[in-house]
Amino acid sequence: MMRRRGMLGLLVIALALPGTSQAASPALLPVRGFLSDAAGVPVDGNHDLRFVIYDGVASGTALFTENHAALAVSHGEFVAYLGQVTGSLDLTLFRDKGALWLEVTIDGTQAIQPRFRLATAPYAAFAQYCGDAVTLGGSPVTAFAQSVHTHQWTDLTGVPATLLDGDQDTLASLSCASGQVAKWNASAWNCADDANSGGTITGVTAGTGLSGGGASGGISVALDTAYTDGRYWTLGGNAGTTPGTQYIGTSDNVALELRVNNTRALRIEPMNGGANIIAGHPANWITAGIKSATIAGGGNAVWPNRVTDDESTVGGGVGNQAGNASGSAQDGYRATVAGGTLNTASGQGSFIGGGEWNSARGSDAAIGGGGSNDASGGNSAILGGYLNAASGTWSTVAGGQYNTASGQGAAVPGGAQNAASGSNSFAAGYRAKANTDGCFVWGDSSNSDVTCTTADRWVARASGGVYFYSNSGLTAGSYLAAGSGTWSSVSDRNEKADIAPVEPRRVLEALARVPVSTWRYRSERPGVRHMGPMAQDFHAAFGVGDSERHITTIDADGVALAAVKGLHEVAAESKREIVELRRENGALRARLDRLEQRTLPWTSGAGYFWPGAGLLGIGLVVARRTKARRGPAVFGATARRR
Repeated sequence: MMRRRGMLGLLVIALALPGTSQAASPALLPVRGFLSDAAGVPVDGNHDLRFVIYDGVASGTALFTENHAALAVSHGEFVAYLGQVTGSLDLTLFRDKGALWLEVTIDGTQAIQPRFRLATAPYAAFAQYCGDAVTLGGSPVTAFAQSVHTHQWTDLTGVPATLLDGDQDTLASLSCASGQVAKWNASAWNCADDANSGGTITGVTAGTGLSGGGASGGISVALDTAYTDGRYWTLGGNAGTTPGTQYIGTSDNVALELRVNNTRALRIEPMNGGANIIAGHPANWITAGIKSATIAGGGNAVWPNRVTDDESTVGGGVGNQAGNASGSAQDGYRATVAGGTLNTASGQGSFIGGGEWNSARGSDAAIGGGGSNDASGGNSAILGGYLNAASGTWSTVAGGQYNTASGQGAAVPGGAQNAASGSNSFAAGYRAKANTDGCFVWGDSSNSDVTCTTADRWVARASGGVYFYSNSGLTAGSYLAAGSGTWSSVSDRNEKADIAPVEPRRVLEALARVPVSTWRYRSERPGVRHMGPMAQDFHAAFGVGDSERHITTIDADGVALAAVKGLHEVAAESKREIVELRRENGALRARLDRLEQRTLPWTSGAGYFWPGAGLLGIGLVVARRTKARRGPAVFGATARRR
């Protein structure tokens, strides 16, 4: 179902009146109005409208009812002629009824409230006339008030006595000759000459005849010199004027109007402290009592431009308002709407450049353009876009749509559905939420929120990776690849110069002398620990980097890699030494084995026999460990010494 705000205005109400001596035409009441929906958007299409005239503003009796089915509505505007459906409107409806009100119902469901009061034009229906033909100076004319019905005069008050003397003030009895006209002599109408022969008429001088020849005793048309000097503005313009002394305008407290095609184009209203200027459509208006206000142009009958507070300005467009219309001339003063449609600058010193449906409610708030934007914070600004809001003091939304800067000093440069609610926060991209003071949030095109809830934090979502370059050629810098958790530095051989080899063994020796400690930054909370050298020690040992107070990650990695190479060299050399020592040790062991074999006692049978071993029958078994190939030596006295 269509929702309506009930914006219906009766713009023109008039009656077509029939003449009694002419062919009768139907009496119609034109009604012109405007319809918009709940959002203020003009309605289009065909709609059923029901018109009822009541004798009461809220209840009362229905005096006339007429339904107009499928009435055309274009851009919100419609025109209906009451009486057209029924054939004619009974004009006696407006006699002796007092005030009347018109109620309009749309599509049989919603009546526009309050009712509209009918005024002026319908009641003029009783100024009927009889169009009897009379003769003035031999020429037939129509006397519009020649004969008035008696019952109509009884309703009038303040009628001059001469209109009630019974003679009906007719001129029909006069029969003026050629060159004569009807003239009033203070008591009756008489025929008289159409020229003041031989006399003097104000502004001209009497003469003997008209230029080019004329009747004797005619009137000269030579103008008096009093009307040809420099005291008057001429169509060709004036020269030698004195500003401040000579001017076009009024010298009393009355407004000055300029018209085009008999329609007001410019109105200058005198006000203490500064005149008001109203240009453009005649429906444009400035609230009574407001001073130094200006409407430069624009407006229409449905959406006029208006100024409601002192020193405020509407440049053009339609339906724009400068001021808050609160009844005070100062609480929304010095507001400006440059143009656009249905914009309202209601805060003191507020400004709207254009667009439509924008509202600058905060003091010194500004909106550049766009649509349906709201700058309610003091000194807030919205450059453009759609449905953006800057409610925080000094907050800014540059553009985009559905963005909100509600924190003090917060900023949204653009994008969509971003919110900077923390003081001095920043939200950009898509669905970035800077909810805490000092937050900086960037959101990529991913369809989910990225939020900062810790003060003074930088949060960024870049699902395609993060790249930082430190030169214009994009050949030096670092990047965080998409989906990665580590940074990569540009290290292309083609982008390097002054390449020199290092001695890994010396790097290793230098690194061995660099102290390595655990520590934390002074700004970090207690309990946090890091491990590494001090920048001064690192710089003194290796002389790399651009500062003795910093260690770059690529330098730390380079030193570590060089030290590893040095360790590799040491390990390789040690390996070679170990192999050589093993070879020498094997040779020595072989020599020892041969020596042992030469010095061992002779053997016989299962045991060793030593000469002069002692008593027979006593055996001694000795177990001796030698190489694996040797078994235990069994010592015994089984042989007799010879």
